[in-house]
Amino acid sequence: MLLPPTSFQPTRNLEPAVFLAILPASTLLVASWEQLLALHRAARWAIAGLILAIVFPIAVQSGMAVIGKRALAIAPNSEAEALVEYLRENTSPQARILIEDDGYQFGGYHYGLARLTGYLAREIDRQLIGGPHPVTFVRGGTVTFVNGHILGDSIDEFLDVELEELLRSYNIGTVVVWSEVSRERFSHLGLPARGLDGGFSVFRTGLAQGFAEGGDSVSATAVPNEIRVTGATSSPTLLRWQWDPRMQTEPPLPIRSVESPYTSAGFILVDNGAESEFVVRFVR
Repeated sequence: MLLPPTSFQPTRNLEPAVFLAILPASTLLVASWEQLLALHRAARWAIAGLILAIVFPIAVQSGMAVIGKRALAIAPNSEAEALVEYLRENTSPQARILIEDDGYQFGGYHYGLARLTGYLAREIDRQLIGGPHPVTFVRGGTVTFVNGHILGDSIDEFLDVELEELLRSYNIGTVVVWSEVSRERFSHLGLPARGLDGGFSVFRTGLAQGFAEGGDSVSATAVPNEIRVTGATSSPTLLRWQWDPRMQTEPPLPIRSVESPYTSAGFILVDNGAESEFVVRFVR
């Protein structure tokens, strides 16, 4: 139960008093050091015990308050848990999830030390993009989705064909939104939606085509610092992750950037020749 501001809480009101008393008390202690040393041992222990009895309860209360706030901040609410459970059961690891977050404007949708994108990335084994990148690290690129704006532009400024191309290019199978403008815009595309507690709406795009293009059986999976490709039956192989010049392949293969919509970095293109399996690694 929260006490009203006018209520007297002994240790709470004592903390600032003790803090303000530190300087004069330390000055007095130094000035009286020789006199303290001259006291009988029992008297010195009594003084030390008195100081400890005053300071220790305050320190314990302050520590518990900090720990309590941290635990409260990290613990997700019921709406977040319901969203995680729904996405676990109704999405595929073979497609990305695009997440709308709130950026800095409203200060909400924080879960622990991460924002919504970071929280979901920690809780479900899916590739995610969106949110206020680079506030949270999400694998796959720098497609921001904040307050009804994608890549800094209002979602209403995208033509239907442009929005569908973005979803298809980034292999987005699911979109999570909370703002009304985003909800209306994706509804206009005719995508099936599901409303969840907390004001979230989840749209299924039906446009995801896989993370790789390189034959009918090609498959690509991302793990920390590398992308594993199997079943490539044609060359070159396109990988729908953001290109970085520090990337290398095993076995060594020609690798380069290829133009992609809405990002200057481009996607990854590997001239794999007859190689059907290879790994792309990020070399620091």
